[in-house]
Amino acid sequence: MSSAVRSADDVSDFECAICQEVLKEPVRLTCAHVFCAECLAAAMRIKAECPVCRAKVQPGVHLQPARDLERQMEGIRVRCSYKGCGVVVALSKLRAHQASCRYAAADASEAASHVFKAPEGHH
Repeated sequence: MSSAVRSADDVSDFECAICQEVLKEPVRLTCAHVFCAECLAAAMRIKAECPVCRAKVQPGVHLQPARDLERQMEGIRVRCSYKGCGVVVALSKLRAHQASCRYAAADASEAASHVFKAPEGHH
């Protein structure tokens, strides 16, 4: 495992297919797809199947924590992607950091200022 610091934008192999964010408390279905525990629980309330491949999930099946992925995520160092921050954390801690990052609001307002706005009279 490399000790190099990765960009927070370069961790797509550790993203939940439901929320599109870094996995939080990852769980693995028998089909091998991995999701955030909370995201998958919400999806299972709608339909008992894998959100990716649609493999049936038996009612009452115990979702297996993906401990191997959790360990990998603890060993990957990433730099916060918010402009001006630059803090380096374990990938497993990235969501918690970004939820309280003081640069988040500035980054969001800058992104909003780049949204295309149609000239007046054009909707």
